[in-house]
Amino acid sequence: MAKTLLLYAGLPALSVVGGLFAGPMLADARSDTPPAVVEAGDHAAATQAEAEAPQNERTYAAAAKEGRAVATLANVGPDVSGRVVRLGRMTIPVHRPNTVSYVVTDIGVSMRDPDMAEAFRDIESGMLLRDAILTALSEAASLPMMKTVSIDTDALSAFLSERLSDFDGVEDVLFLTFYKADVPRA
Repeated sequence: MAKTLLLYAGLPALSVVGGLFAGPMLADARSDTPPAVVEAGDHAAATQAEAEAPQNERTYAAAAKEGRAVATLANVGPDVSGRVVRLGRMTIPVHRPNTVSYVVTDIGVSMRDPDMAEAFRDIESGMLLRDAILTALSEAASLPMMKTVSIDTDALSAFLSERLSDFDGVEDVLFLTFYKADVPRA
């Protein structure tokens, strides 16, 4: 009985203590420089790696070194034309009679030209656009197009684009990722 109690109480406590000590050691071992630069160890390789980094990564890296925050929307991934503003992930519940469907999507907005896209990457303009899309998605959750088994993303994109007609330069609403999970009502 004592051995069992020792296992039930001692093993979790030992795991917690091990995790507390391993965390700082792993954080110190992590490096912000790419592995190729660490192995080469020369300044030319580091300068070349920094020059090849996308502009937003250089901005964030410079801001992190200076200890200041950068207030722009994340623009992750390649965008050849520079016209897509990525607004992040949104989750919308869709209530149906027997289930609640949770729609999780990464939203992007295609703009008419790169200059307009750059204007909406500003935190204030981007958040206004994001709020308008979230409001329109919440409104669409009560419509029949979202209550079907498979959601028609083209119709949903057209609906959202129509709702964003007040924003100058918006061409189309893009779903970069789109997941739907049905959860039975309890």
